[in-house]
Amino acid sequence: GLRITCRRDGVFKLLNGEKVAAPPVEEAITLSTALIQHAVLVGEGREWVGLLVFPDPAILTATVGCEENPRQALRDALEAAIRPYRSTYAEVRAAAIVPDELSIAEGELTPTLKVVRTRVLQRRTEWVEALYRPGRRPALERHIIRF
Repeated sequence: GLRITCRRDGVFKLLNGEKVAAPPVEEAITLSTALIQHAVLVGEGREWVGLLVFPDPAILTATVGCEENPRQALRDALEAAIRPYRSTYAEVRAAAIVPDELSIAEGELTPTLKVVRTRVLQRRTEWVEALYRPGRRPALERHIIRF
């Protein structure tokens, strides 16, 4: 029979019942800087919104010089991108900088390079848990930026 697994429009509900429309926020983040190739908001059933960030490795390497910290460059770019969402339910409180890229072969991107949210969340559960449970995944904690 027919089974619906998620909302096609990318809307999810926080623990407090507020709905967050992910696509406009994700688009604003990715368009704000070339350092970020893809962004995926998370927070279904959680108290606050988190973010999985997939940086563009080529641009990050080319843009960030040896004297500058890539983590700080990403943090600055993210803070500027999420500033318009402060004091709203779409406010991002933490971001995970995922070092690997999304791929069409793994089903995380469509052939037109749109993110397949459900597939990304299925394959990156440990990153989502690292956002919401600090200290439980020490190896991933160094990739987490808290705002």
